[in-house]
Amino acid sequence: MPIGQGLWTVTVNNASSGPITDLEVDVYAVDGDGNGLEGACHPAKGKISVQGLSREMLSGVMSGTLDAIGSRANSMYPPGIFGVPTNLGSYGGMFSDHIMSVPGLSALLQNAQQQMVDKYPQVISRDQSAEVLYSAPGAAEVRVDLQFADDMGNLWRRRHGQQPEPVMEGE
Repeated sequence: MPIGQGLWTVTVNNASSGPITDLEVDVYAVDGDGNGLEGACHPAKGKISVQGLSREMLSGVMSGTLDAIGSRANSMYPPGIFGVPTNLGSYGGMFSDHIMSVPGLSALLQNAQQQMVDKYPQVISRDQSAEVLYSAPGAAEVRVDLQFADDMGNLWRRRHGQQPEPVMEGE
């Protein structure tokens, strides 16, 4: 699932009746025509800054919110009465920098960075899931193929957009 800024969250859900083991997950990027983009998709841990991403997202939200407030105020009152600038959104970066400097927030974001995972576990219990954040070029689409063993030891493969199928011996 894309979450913006060239970031994708890739979740493997185990909806089977038992644990899945020997999990192998292949996450890759493709262009608009479905052609693979070699080396374009990587786990985001160590590639992005949670603090920088938070600042960027917050700045965008603040800019949009402040623009909306300024537009609303200017539509409610005649020009010049309250002196509301028409470009309040330009202050979004300043406000986001101020919010990001709140004591403890930096430590919280550093902790979030450290808690990011860069690989999937070998085993996922029944009705559980595992998630990894990936980075890919903005125009790319991320796809996932996986292989796993069920609780009986049978190997299964699930290619992107398809149902799981048994892996035949020798494949």
